[in-house]
Amino acid sequence: MKLKQLALVTSLFIAMGVQAKTIDECGPADEIPVAASPTDKDADGIQDHLDTCPGSSQGALVNSQGCAVFKGNLSGVGFESGSARLTRKARGILSKAAEELSEQQYSGTLILIAAYADEQGWALKNQTLSEKRAASVKQYLVDHGVDPRMLHASGFGEAGALASNKTDSCRAHNRRVEFSVIE
Repeated sequence: MKLKQLALVTSLFIAMGVQAKTIDECGPADEIPVAASPTDKDADGIQDHLDTCPGSSQGALVNSQGCAVFKGNLSGVGFESGSARLTRKARGILSKAAEELSEQQYSGTLILIAAYADEQGWALKNQTLSEKRAASVKQYLVDHGVDPRMLHASGFGEAGALASNKTDSCRAHNRRVEFSVIE
């Protein structure tokens, strides 16, 4: 605004009885109440008032309610040939999984234990074998302290192949056990 226009506006305000106040004449500004910042005592990224699992471990992967989400990688869980009997290596892997799953932070989580087979042999036999293997994994976890209500075991036979079944090493990718969170 040009100086002449500013003087005109000021004169107009004075003529109308409007008086400009300086900051000194107004005093300090009123304080605006500010809400306290939300707390997240367990540092999981979910504010306490929304957190239904307030004791989750710091840095744990959690869902939108603040409950830990289990991401299980069961690579290496194997069985004796043609059976649902776990190998020693598999028992070691599952012992670590059981230790993790039995922590309080996973209470209320429902986990699907899915077992798969390769295409060697009859499809019906592979289906039955995968069901028995899933049940074997579940039982091992329960025997090592995991709440059975957290676990659902299913066998999927030859479905969901990850690789071709051309060679033994390819078929090995299809003989697997996976964990996934249902709830």
